[in-house]
Amino acid sequence: MENTQSYAEFFQTLISQIESVRGKPTTDGGFYTQTKARAIQIFRMEIYLRDYRKKYGTVWMPLPGISAANHRILTKFHWTIPAIEALTIEQVFFALHDEVVNHPISEGAEAALKQYALRDMPAEGPFQDFLKNEWIPEIAELMPSDDPF
Repeated sequence: MENTQSYAEFFQTLISQIESVRGKPTTDGGFYTQTKARAIQIFRMEIYLRDYRKKYGTVWMPLPGISAANHRILTKFHWTIPAIEALTIEQVFFALHDEVVNHPISEGAEAALKQYALRDMPAEGPFQDFLKNEWIPEIAELMPSDDPF
């Protein structure tokens, strides 16, 4: 399947980022499954935002980083920009959750998730808190970009 390896490498980059922020090794079973669950959240959000940028970004406003999520929240809820900029990471993910989970992903991305992430999906889900720098929106630059979506 196309791009499976590239998506798998991107997923591993997300795992490494979360581990570096959390400061725990992947050898702890519970920690590792929670790390994978958080990486899945970020992976799906990044695919959604990449495709949102392709659709709504322009040469003069490409919607880099968090600005794509902020733009979508602005158009979805019509909140003020200061209110949107005050949102926590958890609130951004919550506000866009319905769109992210229903957003189609390519066969390559789906295969990478099945191969590397969903083998032993954690029953406990991701961490309860979302630490600063677990999600760095600029990391999207490492994601494969040749999806049909």
